[in-house]
Amino acid sequence: MARESLSLDALIAQQEQQGLPSIVEAIADRPDHVRVTPYTTGAGALHSFAFVVPKDAVESVTTTDESHTCCGKKLPVVETTFADPILNDVLRQLSGAFPQAVPRRPSLTAAAAAAGPRRRRRA
Repeated sequence: MARESLSLDALIAQQEQQGLPSIVEAIADRPDHVRVTPYTTGAGALHSFAFVVPKDAVESVTTTDESHTCCGKKLPVVETTFADPILNDVLRQLSGAFPQAVPRRPSLTAAAAAAGPRRRRRA
């Protein structure tokens, strides 16, 4: 990495221009809007944090090698950059709201089997 002196404002502007991983989908009944779903490598698509924006709010998308399969569709993961820096910040915050690696929970049946037979308690 080359050593380069930057002002703080230049560094922040450069960071805002970096795309963040997301899934961008068309909305059937709103052809001028898209749904943007934040994506993290460890957790996958963060569907509960998806939001809808006008198409012209998206400045650029850059393809990645990742994809996400959901609802019978294989969707590409892209790095999204918005024209408005505030939307870039919103996507960054939403992406950071979920841990990068989600610990796997044992299945309920495996946990129940490990606990042994249940005994009834008397009131």
